Amino acid sequence: MLPEHIGLMDIDGCLSQYSSGRVLMLELKPGSAPISTGARLTFALFVRAGIDVWVVWERGKARVKLGVCNKDGKVVNIREMTRRRCAQRIAEWWQKGLK
Repeated sequence: MLPEHIGLMDIDGCLSQYSSGRVLMLELKPGSAPISTGARLTFALFVRAGIDVWVVWERGKARVKLGVCNKDGKVVNIREMTRRRCAQRIAEWWQKGLK
């Protein structure tokens, strides 16, 4: 049993690239669901440790909103795009680590 006000969070997706040491953590959210304070604080720790954290809000079958967490745990540069474009952005992240 965890002490009061302490809870667990899950990681929805994680890509790790051994050769470059890069890690991308993906947080998937439905619609316009908010990010909890605890999650924001955790994301800030991840980013400060060198892990990239992206939040993806599902906007129907074909569209998403993608944002990047900064060192304060705030989601910035939020852009709406197709799911295909989101997948391309992830592939670009991967390719950048191989250069």
